[in-house]
Amino acid sequence: MKETLFRQLNWDVSLLLAGQKDFSLTEEEGNTYGIARKEFLSLIPADLTGAEFISQAYALYDSLITTYIANNPIACKSNCGYCCHQLVCCSELEMRIIADYLSTLPRPFMRKLKKSIAKESRRFLNYLRRITDGKLGKIVMIWEDIEVKVMLDWHGNPCPYLLENKNCGIYPVRPVDCRIAKTKVPCGTVSRKEDLQPVRLVIDQILSDVVTEESAKISGSMQVTPLAYWPLTDNFKNIC
Repeated sequence: MKETLFRQLNWDVSLLLAGQKDFSLTEEEGNTYGIARKEFLSLIPADLTGAEFISQAYALYDSLITTYIANNPIACKSNCGYCCHQLVCCSELEMRIIADYLSTLPRPFMRKLKKSIAKESRRFLNYLRRITDGKLGKIVMIWEDIEVKVMLDWHGNPCPYLLENKNCGIYPVRPVDCRIAKTKVPCGTVSRKEDLQPVRLVIDQILSDVVTEESAKISGSMQVTPLAYWPLTDNFKNIC
């Protein structure tokens, strides 16, 4: 099973630089994906739904990726934070899991983290106002048209949950975007973005798909939203 899950996809980093997050699979990759997806889902209890399903999918993925990294070292280390300086998105159900986790944190730590969340969300709000001429009420309707621009413009800005020591403030419940980020060379050592060597595996695509699909069952939408934008919505404004 692991051989199938750990097969590497042909992933051109130029697609990422162009703001493209979803990639088409070749016919061979598609066949491999189908087999691996069934194997992955067979390891998750069939009666789990919603947040419980996603938490189990996270745990299964983390366990399998730990095995992969033991035999295929990657350059990613703690206190790096390079991939945390870009537009990180998540589904509504993932955001609910994050919000529930935040409510369990010690108050002193949470007060400090809330300042960061509020600061980055305000910066993102001001940016959105500029590029939409203040028409924030229509942001959902026009998001598909401006998503690539926002991704490119926001590259280099820190995630709201990035701590001063460059570690993640929500690491146990970090969303799919963060979990599947891997590279063969230290990102800060390359002079050109084109020289990055990201690792994209079949299991990464499976996790992304099953989490997004499960969230859609609850929210009715496959849309993912920037972490910096969620606190600006009515459902999550209390986190900052």
